[in-house]
Amino acid sequence: MSCRYIKLGEVADVKNGYAFKSKDFVDTGIPIIKIKNITPPNVTLEDVQFVSGKIFEETKRFKVEYNDILISMTGSGANQMSSAVGKIGRVRFQDTALQNQRVGKIIVKDESKYDSNFLYYFLTQTTVLEFFVFNSTGSANQANISAKLIKDLLVPDIDIKCQKDIATVLSSLDKKIENNNKIIANLETQAQAIFKSRFVDFEPFQDGQFVESELGMIPEGWEVGKLGNSSLGKLLSSGINDFENQKIYLATADVTDSNITNYETKITMEDKPSRANMQPIKNSVWFAKMKDSRKLIYVGANDDFLVDEVIFSTGFAGIKAVESSVHYLWTYLLTEDFNTKKNLLSNGTTMQAINNTNINRIKIVIPKNNVLEDFNGLVKPMFELISSYKNQNLKLAQIRDTLLPKLMSGEIRVGQDDIEEIENLL
Repeated sequence: MSCRYIKLGEVADVKNGYAFKSKDFVDTGIPIIKIKNITPPNVTLEDVQFVSGKIFEETKRFKVEYNDILISMTGSGANQMSSAVGKIGRVRFQDTALQNQRVGKIIVKDESKYDSNFLYYFLTQTTVLEFFVFNSTGSANQANISAKLIKDLLVPDIDIKCQKDIATVLSSLDKKIENNNKIIANLETQAQAIFKSRFVDFEPFQDGQFVESELGMIPEGWEVGKLGNSSLGKLLSSGINDFENQKIYLATADVTDSNITNYETKITMEDKPSRANMQPIKNSVWFAKMKDSRKLIYVGANDDFLVDEVIFSTGFAGIKAVESSVHYLWTYLLTEDFNTKKNLLSNGTTMQAINNTNINRIKIVIPKNNVLEDFNGLVKPMFELISSYKNQNLKLAQIRDTLLPKLMSGEIRVGQDDIEEIENLL
């Protein structure tokens, strides 16, 4: 079924951000959304800079709102889609924030004639990203697109009710993913509370003897060891197994907190970035080495998809854990204590990151085996449930990404019965 197209500029405007200067930034205040904060499908407030209330009053016309559609107008023009120019993200937070230069905002002119939710989903297609990358100017590592190019993009000219029906189907899938992520966050918080009680405050062990250690007083019989080289686990070396056909490449930009947000970058053994060189294995925990970057991956005993289908970037460090300690190590990586120590030990001139030597300068308490096994028994069901929800999210995202181009092209049409059926399934 054919579909008529019109230029995006006929239905939407593109607003450039403000060129904040280094002298504008302060330690705390109003966050600034930069290109790096566009991490499809959303916009994050991770690793932001701030401006004062006075600067905000002068620049508040660049304020972003909940559900705003933002686009990176500078980025990679090479085959690095996770950092490519033309990335699309949606604001899903209620905090006040401002739009930086080279972050574009796409604003529908009249919602009664063109649906912003429909436009957002259309813009998230890989073919749209490829259009921006192909038509960008500049170098492979510093590609740029203009507001004019964005406005020249052809978008479907279809009935507003059809637009809303398509957006409803796709947003139902995204809402389920979002709800699953809330459950995951809640389970991780519960596990962290148990971890803090046992291994920070030592509440169950207060009646026993304590001894002095590098990390302060700890229960007698416990030890202190190196994070990446102890009885808990060992740092993994770079290097991957040969593979046939395609695999998915995960860069650090494809992960936000402990959630993988992008599975789109495909590689082959013959055609892959040099950084695609870390092999995920079961019972391993991973973290981004870069300073001020909280990006974590847990590969559990049941995570066959990650092990069989995915390659990680060398921007991640991985620790192969013994089975009884994998949940202990993972819960430690989720703590602010780990994040703080990693940042303090990061170094470098252009981009600060922690190296393997400094990873082993992070010291961690090593409890007795029976204490570890008891903790593992308590939290293992939580993390198995988390893995289940994450696998469900992957399937939901695959369904959404399969439906997306077919709905947009008119190959598949939806009516109210289809919408209700999908919502009932979710």
